Amino acid sequence: VALVGAVLLFLLPGDRAGRAIDWKEAAKIDWGIIFLYGGGFALGSLAKSTGLAQALGEGLSNNLPISSDFAMLVFATTIAVMVSEATSNTASAQIIVPIVISTAQQAGIDPVVPALGATFGASLGFMLPAASLHAQVALHEPAVAAQVAESQVHEQAAPCHGEESVSRVA
Repeated sequence: VALVGAVLLFLLPGDRAGRAIDWKEAAKIDWGIIFLYGGGFALGSLAKSTGLAQALGEGLSNNLPISSDFAMLVFATTIAVMVSEATSNTASAQIIVPIVISTAQQAGIDPVVPALGATFGASLGFMLPAASLHAQVALHEPAVAAQVAESQVHEQAAPCHGEESVSRVA
């Protein structure tokens, strides 16, 4: 479906005299970010459709002593946070949530609360650039990275309000 949409961009007329997008503009797109998110969606849906999430859920529920709703919530959130530190938040949620749902169902626990905990936990990844789209854009776009670095230098050079008042008193 996405490939059809991409091909249509090259075929359909745009606002300008030519097509909606030409090859020169398409070459400027950061395809790595798009593939990272698309791969996360594909991996999550494949884990669910192939039964991998079900098998992992059964294995985890049989080997982990989780019997309460709160313990399942803590487990799901902790795993999602740890996975999202190394992968994109979206991919982490797509991979972890089906596994958490299956694990909760196998343990006889309502899967809604642990799935929400895993979803929120997956959004807490921020240490590595792969974790969030904002960090990836800042890393891959030199102009954005330069603006961020420049704004941090200005923030460090500007005195805070407490320093101004101390210097006036002294």
